[in-house]
Order: sequence, then C-alpha cells, then structure tokens
Amino acid sequence: MKIITYVGLHVAICLFVIVIVSSCTSRHHDPLFEVPSVDAIFDELAIEIQPSNSRVYAYTDKVGGFWQGRTYCYNRLEGGYNIEDSNLLRDFYVVANDSLLDRSTARRVDIVPHQAVHHWNDGFAEKITVLHQEHGLIISLQSRRPVRWTFYPVFASEMSKFYVEHDHRSGLLIVADMSSKRFWAIKSSVASRWSESADGVNRHPGTKDELQGQFLHRNETEETASLHYIVLYGTDKDQLRRRIDEIVKDAGNLIEKKKEVIGRLLQESYFKTNDSDYDKALHWAKISGSALVVDQFGKGIWAGLPWFNQSWGRDTFIALPGIALVTGQFDDAARVIESFADYQLQESEHRLYGRIPNRVASPDDMIYNTTDGTPWMIREIAEYIFHTGDLSFARKMFPVIERAVEGSLKNFVDEHRLLTHDDADTWMDARIRGQEAWSPRGDRAVEIQALWYNQLRVGAVIANLLGHHKKAGSWNMMADTARANFNKLFIDPANNTLYDHLNADGTPDRQIRPNQLFAVTIPQTDYLIEPAIGSAVVRQVVSELTYPYGIASLSQNDAYFHPYHHDQIYHFDAAYHNGLCWHWNAGPVVSAMTRFGYQELAFRLTRHLADQILHVGMPGSLSELVEPQLNDDGSVKPSGTYSQAWSVSEFVRNFYQDYLGIHVNMLNRSVIIAPKLPGALDHVEFVYNFGEDEQVQCMFEQSGSSRLYVFQGSNLDEDINITLKLAGMDYTIYETSFRLNKKDRVIINWSDISNHRVSIDGRIVALQETGVVLPVRDPDLSFQTFRLNPYLKCLQIQNYLEQIRINEGQNWRPVD
Repeated sequence: MKIITYVGLHVAICLFVIVIVSSCTSRHHDPLFEVPSVDAIFDELAIEIQPSNSRVYAYTDKVGGFWQGRTYCYNRLEGGYNIEDSNLLRDFYVVANDSLLDRSTARRVDIVPHQAVHHWNDGFAEKITVLHQEHGLIISLQSRRPVRWTFYPVFASEMSKFYVEHDHRSGLLIVADMSSKRFWAIKSSVASRWSESADGVNRHPGTKDELQGQFLHRNETEETASLHYIVLYGTDKDQLRRRIDEIVKDAGNLIEKKKEVIGRLLQESYFKTNDSDYDKALHWAKISGSALVVDQFGKGIWAGLPWFNQSWGRDTFIALPGIALVTGQFDDAARVIESFADYQLQESEHRLYGRIPNRVASPDDMIYNTTDGTPWMIREIAEYIFHTGDLSFARKMFPVIERAVEGSLKNFVDEHRLLTHDDADTWMDARIRGQEAWSPRGDRAVEIQALWYNQLRVGAVIANLLGHHKKAGSWNMMADTARANFNKLFIDPANNTLYDHLNADGTPDRQIRPNQLFAVTIPQTDYLIEPAIGSAVVRQVVSELTYPYGIASLSQNDAYFHPYHHDQIYHFDAAYHNGLCWHWNAGPVVSAMTRFGYQELAFRLTRHLADQILHVGMPGSLSELVEPQLNDDGSVKPSGTYSQAWSVSEFVRNFYQDYLGIHVNMLNRSVIIAPKLPGALDHVEFVYNFGEDEQVQCMFEQSGSSRLYVFQGSNLDEDINITLKLAGMDYTIYETSFRLNKKDRVIINWSDISNHRVSIDGRIVALQETGVVLPVRDPDLSFQTFRLNPYLKCLQIQNYLEQIRINEGQNWRPVD
C-alpha cells in the first residue's frame, strides 16, 4: 500500500511538472499561486477559547498604548488600557435591558487578529477593537433585537486625582487629570445619557467584588440592536471632542482599517504549507510581532507585554529579522535602526563611546549597560542592506559602524582582539538588587565574541562597498586575529565544544549554557569555527539543554540549576538565567540543527512552539519563558511576559531562513536558497520580498526521494541570480544557479536525490559540488528529558545562590 501511495504521489508530481512546463510560455505573466483575500486569511485565524481555559489577551495601538483583557472575566489589579504605565480605564460592564452581559457566562470567545469577541446566547456579542495608531478603543455591542444598553466604565482607584464632566446633549463623558493635562473621552454611537450614580450595577451578582475600581458614571442608550462605544485618550480636550465625533461616525471603517493593515502584512509575506496548524501559528507570530512595533519615541520594538513595553536595544535587533526583514517590512526596519542610531553615544571620551542604549524608556530615560546591543544592531544594519541593496542607507549608517568599532577598540578589546565586558552586560543580565550578577559571565562571553567578529566582518563589507578599502582591510585583519585566538582560547579539547565564557583571569567557564550556539549562527559572511566544532556544539546543546518544548538557560545537571521560576526559597531572578527555558533561544537551536541536517528533530521543537502559540498563554503569541518542568498533565508552564518580541520573531525567522533556507544579497542581486524542509512539510508556497517592492514567488514539493522547486519573479527591477543549494544523501552540498527575470518561471525537478542531476525547465543539468561536506549526523541525537534533582541546594538552603554571589563577589566560581 505504501509503494502504491508513493508511486501515485511521484506520478502526480511528474504530471504537475509537465503541465507547468508545457504552459510556461503562455502563463508566465500569471502568478504562480493566488494570494487569498484578507477575509479568507482571517477566516482561518480565529482562535476559539474554551470557558474552562480563561486566557489573557492584548492588542496594541502601535503608538505606545495597549489594551489587556482576559477571556470570560474582568480585569482586576492588572489589565485595562495602559499608556505610559498608567491604566486609568480598568474595564467596563455592559447591561442589556436589565441583564448583565456577564463575561463568565459567555458561550464562546473568539480571538481574531484585530479584536476580541465574547458571544452569548440570543445573539449578544461584545467586541473590543484597539484603534490603529491612535490611543483608543471601539467597543461594539450587538443583539438580535433592539435593547436598551447601559454602559459602566470602571476606572482605576486613582480616580480621586481626576474630575469628570459630561455633556447631556451630546452624550460625551470626559475624565480629566489637569495635573498632567491628560483626558479620556467616552461616547456612544447612538443617543444616550450619562448619570452620575452607578450604584445600579451592584444589583448584579459578582460586579461589586469582581474588580478593583470605581463605578462613577453610567451611560444609558435608546433601544438599538447594535452600537459602538468609543473610548479615546488625548492631551488636548478640544481636539479630543472633535476627534471622538469623527470616530463615532466612522467606527465601522476604522475597524476595517485595522483589519486591512494586519491583513496586508500577511498578504505581502504570504505562505502556505500542508500543515494548517503550523500555518496558523506562523501567521499569528507575525501578527503578534508586528503589534510590538510602535511609534513612541521614534520607531521601536517593544520587548514584550505587559511590563517590557519599552524598546530594548538587544531585544530589538534580535527581533528585527523575524518581525521586519523576512516579512518585507523594510520601512519599519530602517526607521527602527535609525531611531537607535540617533541614541548612539557620540562623545569620544566617554567610556561607552559608540554604544546604543540597552533600554529606551523615554528620550530622557536611557541606559547603556549592554555590550551586545550594539553589535546586534550592526548585524541588522548589514542584513537590512543585504535585503534592500540600499546604498544611501549604508552611507548614512557607516559613521555609526565606525563609532561602534572605534569605541570597542579604545575601551574594551584585549590583547587577543577579543571583546571584554562586565559580568552582567550580556543577555544574561539579571542582577541582585542592581548589583552583583546572578549569572556572571565576565569578561569574555562566547556570543559576545561571535558578535564582535561579525561586526568587524560586515563592517569591512560595507566599508569596501563605500570605497573605504584601507579601513576594511584593517577590520578584516582584526577579525582574522580574533578568530584565530577565539579558536585557541574557547574550544574545550575534552569534547570539541565551546566554553561559555572566559573569566577575567583567562580561565575558562565550563557551565553548559546555550550561548556557545551563537558562534554557529551569528556570523553572516563566513564561519567563526570549523564545521566539526559546530556539529559537536549542536549535539551538546540539543542533548543537554533542549527539551521538546524549550531550551534551558543552564544544564539541569549543574549545581546551580534552578528548576522553578517562582519559588519561596529563592528570588525569582535567581532562576531567570539559571534553568528557565527561553523561547528566543529556540531560534538559534533550530538554525544550527537545520544547518547540520537535523531538521526532523528541529521541527519537533517548532511544532511544540506552534502548539503553544495556539493553545497556551496569550492566544497567538509566545511567552518569554517556560519552566523546564511540565505540569502534571504534561502541559508547559509559561512564565515571564506573555508576549515576547524575540520569541515570536525567531519562530518566524526559522521558517524563512532555516527551513526554506533563504539568504538575500541585493548588493549583487543574488539569492541563495538552501531548503532544509522536514518531511512533514511536503508542500510549501510562499512570497519573499527584497529590494524595492520586488518579490519572488516559490513553490516547493517533496515526496519520497523526489523534489520539485518552482520560481517566478514578481515586479523585478532587473534579473536576479538564484543559487539553489541542495543536500545530497552523501552529506555533500550541491548547487545549481540560474537567472530569473520578470518574465520567466523556472522549474527544477530533482527526481531522485541520490542522483546528482536535475531537470531545469526540461533540460538535464549536473549539480555542482560546493566542496562542503556536512559532519555525519548522530542518529541517536535526542532532546533532553527533565529530571528533578531534589538535592539541589537551591531547594534546600534559603537564597543559596544569592549568598554565594554576595559573599564571593567577583571571585565566584561554579562548584563541582
């Protein structure tokens, strides 16, 4: 039966090739596939939440505010509309005639990309939509027949600082804080009247104690089957009055505008596979990542919700590729880079000269205590230029790159040309009461060296591009020295893996952490280590740190491993980088595994993450962390922020850069595609963006030992050169290249992957050997299984790690 199925699939693929080839000349102007309408895409994306599983959700307004709610219940101490860390509007109650639309009794909740919808029997519904690029909500209410609606806004307990005014003629309520000149306005789309007493809501069970806030006013409408309540925030009361009247008249169109903005993102980076759940999760990861791109103090990317609603340099540039580059949002990417470049320290005498901020809370509140934020930004400057070929941007950013390199050379580079730093100036940056590092990694961490090496290499590429050949030569020589010394000092000869960091006295740290993996994945122009070392690193990180659902920040076999995030016997930050699983680390793990041929195992991890996006925590997003130990029912325990930028970004990036293997360089108009699709994905179609509004449409099929690759340009300014790199059964990488113009559709059929010949548009062509042979895969490689060690001292001695760090200070070393 399996043979018949295989033969049938093989015949189907061959017939598909014949049909396409025969119609190439007559259909080359037609798209390879149709991109669905926004409505069609959205129809597939609703996440239905069951009453037994109340979940937090959030929508941003893209200008510095967000609404946080929870399905089937009301907000208590947290939640509501948050602007500048203040959430005056906590929630609201709705009464239809004399019956409370109690969220706990809703029959269904749908989370869709642009709004949250509670449904009740008899056609009652409550829809919450956050405005696009404007601080405000549209609360839409509907029923099957006309009813009298009563609306109770619930304000935070700080309402004593505010005064309220209402206009009986217009039905407008304004809540004002004159000390800061901030105003909230609320108005209904139908005739209504405000009353100062809201005691009537207390007749309804549960409302009095359900949330902490104040019912100061209520609004009663005439009978209607549907209406909108508009809630708007502003600093100019007269302008607020005018704007809310405009929104009242145009509420339906503004809801559609929000939908269209999100839908356009999904259309411009459209894809489809044969795995509908994976597709749904990937669409939602794009949506959740894009929601964190905000115009607040210039364009930025919030690190996460609800409490990391600021732009952090490191987080921003780790998240930028998956949020803005592989999705084709190049304007956003350029503006984010420019915003941080404007904040670079330019005083040459400053010890941190050349650095960008670690965190931007406001233009007057920035901190610069990060070593890796700046080289991450340089990496993404290069990646943006590779995607767009934007030479004017390269010229604009070159002084930024120069300052970054010069500042490091002047103040932080040692005699080995490696980059030094303080104990908590890496991404493992948690400190005890702002002082000693919980996870000290000074003064030369492995990923910092990979970033520094990459900064020198891509800086040299851009310098050569702009004619600064002497500087490029100097930076390349430094990179050569750094690479040579890195390989001398960081390779552990016992197992050919890498040390996590070198201590200030030069001794190596042998704790097993995921950071060594970045030496495999960060460099963009050439490799920092040999493939054999990279392969050993992958095996250690996967087998020691990687669970099927997340990557631990420290081996569970380490004496300082902390298995729980919140435990009464130690401060939660003790576990932050000492055992908890960080979702963003799944990105480099998948990148490295696919590079060395472990895509089947990698996709198991990816599918676990997809399941979390759809079914765990905030619908449509990934949390910052999960605990290494599962719940009793086998489900994961999310922790930290409920929506984290670099978590969802890396999930998206893995699809394009690793499973599809796309790497673009528009400086020479070339695209390398090295697909490493797992067997579960036997059909993929997608659009990829580059240059200025240029695209290529692709379709990949695989069945047994057969492969089919179809390419078609769209809106190309001129030809592009595509190199298709393919892994043979003998672990050798082969390639074939071709030029694609705006008129052609190129079809490559690899009918048998044991044969090193392919058909290109019906013409037999020999694949070329690249000289790259992958290390032989370990057939027994598997993920780690969590086993709790009850004798861990952190579970027996109060604040065990904290005592060690404070008592031993800079002389701290891991115990045996």
